[in-house]
Amino acid sequence: MGTYIAPFNPQTNYLDTTTYIAPSNLVSFSPVIRLTPRNWLSFQFKSPLFWRASTSDSVYGPSGAYAFSNLHGGFVGIVPQASLTLQLNRHLTWTQYGARFIGSDGLRAAGGKNGSYYQSNFVFRF
Repeated sequence: MGTYIAPFNPQTNYLDTTTYIAPSNLVSFSPVIRLTPRNWLSFQFKSPLFWRASTSDSVYGPSGAYAFSNLHGGFVGIVPQASLTLQLNRHLTWTQYGARFIGSDGLRAAGGKNGSYYQSNFVFRF
């Protein structure tokens, strides 16, 4: 296959909440800030920056390589993201995620686009 492909998991937001970019051929750095003002409320802010490990390889999404023509440079983009988690009771958690993928100049010149993402999760644990 020539590169690492992560196993499917519907909640693989350890790198990027949007999952627009898969970890194949990827190097990432992400500052993270988490605030918990109450025991039932938390905010998290992170802003991963992505580079291609090899500029001779493509950028990958969850279902394989993106078909960009004339993709130059190693920097892929940045994804500022935030989450709000409410612990409603002992068994129920509600989390809101928001993110914005901002592609590099090279990615946009090759045909890539910026995009926004929102997700709302209710999790029931028993």
